[in-house]
Amino acid sequence: MTLGSKPKILIVDDESSCRMSVAMVLKRTGLYEIDEAASGEEAIGALKHGDCDLVILDHQMGEVSGLNVMQWFFEQKMQIPVIVLTGSGSDTIAAEMMKLGAYDYVRKDQIELNHFPVLVRTTLEGYRSRLERQQANTRQGQPLRNSDVVGLLENTSASFSRSAEAVIGLIADEFDEYQKRVRPNLSPTARSDVDRIMQNFQERLKLVSLFTKTLADLALIARTRRELNLQPEGDEDTIRRNAGRVDESDLETD
Repeated sequence: MTLGSKPKILIVDDESSCRMSVAMVLKRTGLYEIDEAASGEEAIGALKHGDCDLVILDHQMGEVSGLNVMQWFFEQKMQIPVIVLTGSGSDTIAAEMMKLGAYDYVRKDQIELNHFPVLVRTTLEGYRSRLERQQANTRQGQPLRNSDVVGLLENTSASFSRSAEAVIGLIADEFDEYQKRVRPNLSPTARSDVDRIMQNFQERLKLVSLFTKTLADLALIARTRRELNLQPEGDEDTIRRNAGRVDESDLETD
């Protein structure tokens, strides 16, 4: 995944209703690119010929099961987080898949689809943090390089920006629900009071959105510095030309 692009998620399940339900709730966030595979064979083929940032993998499929896919992952030494979907009473299989490198598992009978975007986001961030710790351990005792600091800024800014965007999206959905179902049933006095509260909340949400955009810009600047191999006190004009700056109009409030 490159900075600014959406994480790519592959959903692997031979049960079309489950696969489509998970895909739909993730697409609704607008934060991810979603691909689907209806079998283990399709999943392996897709992973051989394309990049992916996270795999959601059903363990019980046809000829090539989820366990077979995880064994292939292990043999290929693939650095991709995997969330395993299991059935009731499949904890032993799930534990075996975790040994092969799966990041987490969820029982299908316990899935809350509305919370699935949060699970995906925390998995992506947790896996990224794990890799960073591993890289830090391999460099232990070595002097910290400028590129390390810039890379940390880039990853932290981008990670926080994506998380904030996800939370803002969920809040916006809740606000739409209030407008459609709750507000019409309120008394005029209560409606006026709640509308005032919601308006103040929306104004604060705009500030959070602006802060999120600023962090995304910082991540882009950090990436540009690294690509141009600039020192922290480098040519600011070059950085601005390549990374851009926050428009002053963005600072204006309604």
